[in-house]
Amino acid sequence: MVWRRIAGGLLGLALYWLAFYAIGIGTGLLWPAYRNAARGVFQERAFHLFTMPMLITNLLVFGIAGLVAGWLSTRIARSRTPGQVVAALLLIYAVVEHYVLLWDQLPPWYNLIVPVVMAGSVCLGCRIATIRAGTT
Repeated sequence: MVWRRIAGGLLGLALYWLAFYAIGIGTGLLWPAYRNAARGVFQERAFHLFTMPMLITNLLVFGIAGLVAGWLSTRIARSRTPGQVVAALLLIYAVVEHYVLLWDQLPPWYNLIVPVVMAGSVCLGCRIATIRAGTT
């Protein structure tokens, strides 16, 4: 049972980033301006290239990735605990990233919301999995 929870947590964390990049790349394929802005961010740390619609799209990408990761980690582990650990780790990461490292490079409203969306969507995914599966 412990191994199942560890696997659920590790796979949930890995799936979060896999889903984030897959959805982001898919969005870039459909929206060339988003792709160019994302390239600028990853190559030159040029966050100013993101427009308001792109920032909102990023929040959706974070949210969808979190829902999937939370749901999967809970289903694998048959417990919400690994998903909550994934949410906590993502919250710590996002707070450091957006409240400390990127605060001056992105709009304050965006920096304030990102950690909540990242961690909250994982918790929501965990909750959805427990409602459907009847786990604890």
